[in-house]
Amino acid sequence: MDSFRLSIFDLFGAIIPGIPMLILIISLFNQSPTNILNLIERTENLSLSTSLLALLFAYLIGFSTQYLSYEVFKHLVPLWGKKRTKGFPVSFGKRGEEVSLIREKAPENYKVLNTFFAHRTMCYNGFFSLLLFGIGIPISNFIKGGLSVDVVGLTLVSLIFSFILLRRAVSFHEWSHDLITDSIFVIKKMKKH
Repeated sequence: MDSFRLSIFDLFGAIIPGIPMLILIISLFNQSPTNILNLIERTENLSLSTSLLALLFAYLIGFSTQYLSYEVFKHLVPLWGKKRTKGFPVSFGKRGEEVSLIREKAPENYKVLNTFFAHRTMCYNGFFSLLLFGIGIPISNFIKGGLSVDVVGLTLVSLIFSFILLRRAVSFHEWSHDLITDSIFVIKKMKKH
């Protein structure tokens, strides 16, 4: 490997969703109850090497949970009905030939499509991560005997953002299918002329 590069997909799809899961895992091994202030205090004195190691672990966790979060997302997408999902499959692999044609004939559209894919992944992985975080933190604190108002607030905020991210994942899913369909229509129209 000549060089290691993190892409937008890695950042949005794995690192960002991995951070809440990493915080949850760390809080599970800590004996004291978690609150917002001690979460902030833990980050104040981190060295550069510790911060990079934490980002690496966040990436590994986010990357590892991506398949599981996709499986959850796949079962939740149909709840929005065929109008939003346009009756297309959840997996873009089933539209692989069309995506390849877009990559070849409309590279600018392909870049936008890749951005939509990355954001969709971030959203459904973030949904799953915040959902587990929103469930795990209060349970962990309750067991440790320290369920406080700020933990309940953190839980509510986490769960609200979790479902907002799920909704956004559906939007990026819809926009991706629209872009594929529209791009193929234009490519076929150009071939005729």
